[in-house]
Amino acid sequence: MAAWRARIGDAEADRISAAATARGTLVHAYAEASYRCERVHDDHAALAIALRELGYVTIELSNRFGPAANQMARNLVRSAKALCPPADVWCQETALWSCTRRYAGSVDMVGLWHGTPAIIDFKTAAKPKREEWITDYWLQTTAYALAHNELFGSTIETLVILITCETGEVQTFVGSITPWIDALDARLATYYQRAA
Repeated sequence: MAAWRARIGDAEADRISAAATARGTLVHAYAEASYRCERVHDDHAALAIALRELGYVTIELSNRFGPAANQMARNLVRSAKALCPPADVWCQETALWSCTRRYAGSVDMVGLWHGTPAIIDFKTAAKPKREEWITDYWLQTTAYALAHNELFGSTIETLVILITCETGEVQTFVGSITPWIDALDARLATYYQRAA
């Protein structure tokens, strides 16, 4: 990240980061609205109403990033609903925390993926990513799974990361928490050591 910022300059890096953040916010909002209102993602006017009712996104953001984000969201939701229909969603945009590991976050979705309990995380990207580039995503979803298991006595082990790209492609990565628990604990230990 530091090398990328140095290569393109702070101003351009800030512009790209702000656009990516806004796009991600819209895509998440569209996905949530679509799962709550079955057909809303096919109708831009209904979507705008649903977004306002959910308390999401300013008009300015919607006008600047709406069309591209809307298409990315449609692609994402189409892929997600094929394997995790709305009836199989347990929760969306829900706060989770771990008292034992001392962290908190807001999970995108928890539900049944191919009938198996899973943490489902939505991401946006300009172009497709290679699996070796998404270590942080695996750690984040592992943290959510461990927190959910701690809070609710669940036994979630499956992680699903859906990345919707500006190219129109939706990537699906499916994994397990098992190979990521030690790495998550090491990262948390480093964080708390530095914070002390």
